[in-house]
Amino acid sequence: MRGAAGGGDSPAPSDLGARFGPYFALDVLTPSLFSPPAGQPPAGWLAVADLCDPRTGAFARRAGAVRAALAAGSGLAADAVDERVAVSVAQLGVCARLVAPALALTVTTGHPPRLRPELLYWRDKLGGPFPLALGGPLAPAGAAVPGAAVPGAAVPGRLARGFVDGVLLPVVAPLVSAIERHHPVSSKILWGNVASGVAGAAKMIGLAEPALAAGAWGVAGALCAGDGPLRGAGGLIAPARFRRRSCCLIYRLDPRAHGGRASRTAYRNALCEDCVLHRP
Repeated sequence: MRGAAGGGDSPAPSDLGARFGPYFALDVLTPSLFSPPAGQPPAGWLAVADLCDPRTGAFARRAGAVRAALAAGSGLAADAVDERVAVSVAQLGVCARLVAPALALTVTTGHPPRLRPELLYWRDKLGGPFPLALGGPLAPAGAAVPGAAVPGAAVPGRLARGFVDGVLLPVVAPLVSAIERHHPVSSKILWGNVASGVAGAAKMIGLAEPALAAGAWGVAGALCAGDGPLRGAGGLIAPARFRRRSCCLIYRLDPRAHGGRASRTAYRNALCEDCVLHRP
């Protein structure tokens, strides 16, 4: 079947990794893999919904592992890494992984998917994009929008509204809310991280298949300009260049980048490409 975005055959969820790269890979767990009677997922797979529930400790463990990894990579003791940095980086990684395949499905099929956190599963692994899987059928969050990769104001806006309803509100918003309540990181930073993840996915989609670049970036821009939770989190400063309006805090790992000891070059090199702290 031709994709609504004009980029070739519409991929099945399990084909996304081969088409766009490992950040887009999405496994499908068939019902026979779940253990009765409670329908437990296969060994090693964890419910994404648990990340939103502080009682499970799932996100806290992830943030702790990220903190240890950041410390090891920077030659620091774990307690020398600001908790806010670890929480922000952990949330950015999780949310970027969740939105990437959803954006690819949106621009290739014209159907923003309708995701349910209780039917999404992940493996808690560091060192790259963690495995992600569907545990049930994938339903669209609305009717297909023809011509998704065609530049224009209306199409990206409609796709963005479907993406908000089918992805951001049911899956990402509960995670952001839970992290904000239980960790010392503001919602501005957390939603900025989500916007950065969407923009990163748009960039990778466009690099993999240039015919899809306009559609992917159009949806990313519309998400930040619309009425959803990404409104004001960032925006496009060029047709395929995003700038967020917050900072993920990763620059604080470089001791030269704060405390008044950094040269301007060291400070800029410690910032992410899309960071608000960049100056012309």
